[in-house]
Amino acid sequence: MTDTHLRSIKFAPSKLALIAPDVTLKRYIEIGLRPSLRKFHEFRPVIVSPAGFSRYEKEGKSSNAILGSSVVKSGSTDVICSISAGVVEDSQELTNDYRLRLDKDIIEADEDENNSSSKDEDHRVNQYSSVYSVVEVSRGRNGPPTSEEIELSQALYETILHSGMITKESLNIKLGLKSRDSEGKPVIIRRYDSDDSDILNEFAPKKNFSYVLYAKIQVYSKTGPLFDLCYAALIKALRNTKLPEMYINEKETDAKVSALRARKTNKNDSNGRNGSDLQEFDLLCDPVSFHDLKIDEGKLSWSSTFGITHGSDSVLLADPEGEAEENIFEGIEVVSSGNDTLFSAVITGNIGEDDHAISKDQIKEAILLSKRRSANMIKEL
Repeated sequence: MTDTHLRSIKFAPSKLALIAPDVTLKRYIEIGLRPSLRKFHEFRPVIVSPAGFSRYEKEGKSSNAILGSSVVKSGSTDVICSISAGVVEDSQELTNDYRLRLDKDIIEADEDENNSSSKDEDHRVNQYSSVYSVVEVSRGRNGPPTSEEIELSQALYETILHSGMITKESLNIKLGLKSRDSEGKPVIIRRYDSDDSDILNEFAPKKNFSYVLYAKIQVYSKTGPLFDLCYAALIKALRNTKLPEMYINEKETDAKVSALRARKTNKNDSNGRNGSDLQEFDLLCDPVSFHDLKIDEGKLSWSSTFGITHGSDSVLLADPEGEAEENIFEGIEVVSSGNDTLFSAVITGNIGEDDHAISKDQIKEAILLSKRRSANMIKEL
């Protein structure tokens, strides 16, 4: 029978954080430090700036479809956001799911509580708009979107929508009409041009059009919570977004506008053609003229994420970073403004008084720290 000798194995701190992140974090907390050497309530520095590659930010003429852009950097993580837009035809009547279900007698009309909540939601959906975001986290390989990327994209959409930052009215398109002046030079007639407003009313389509915003957010060298940085990049890009003016370019414009102008000068002229014959329109973007996207500046906000450790020493950690801290499953994500307005608070974990629950005091502390953080960082947007 041979003797068995056990030898102790020592791991470097970085290796131990991968093997046993909870043990690593516990040891650091016991001595009052974090693996990143930051204080418990200290956030990482964040740099927010325009990316400078949209069609209106670049010097000279640019034909790309990017209308706004931004870059956010925190530590080794870089987040690049680009805004583009599409054009859709507005529906004549907005029909929501609640009304459809009510018509089918699936929901009773006397449910006052449900009615009030549904009406509030309908009002928000009908009045405000959001951005359809796609988040891509660079991992050095191609593949379908991960659950993290899908959840981030959905969270960004809902946060912008419920903040009321973008109204549907700000996305409405005021169409112009491309024509020629008396000298034969191309000119675009706008609705605010009183001299030719009746020409535009004659040939412009009766339907209304509006912009739909899209955001592509690319993340490189991921560290720490991504929602905070993606949200900041999205807000900064929206503030830099410029929407091009739109005009109509139809095949028979010259003949029809000339006929209408002839009728204006000679009311007895019966040979002028009626604009009702016009069937086809081409909606084009003006390569030069644009206007800024209107955003409610009073609803700008900043997102802050906190992790919570459990045990005898339960600690609230601001902006978790590194292998040890990112494995904390309990936490709080708060979106707030600098004027005590709370837009959202997402709590992951159980709320209670035992050792493995999030206490009410920790929630209050996270909200207070988030408001202070927002007051300092919103000016960077």
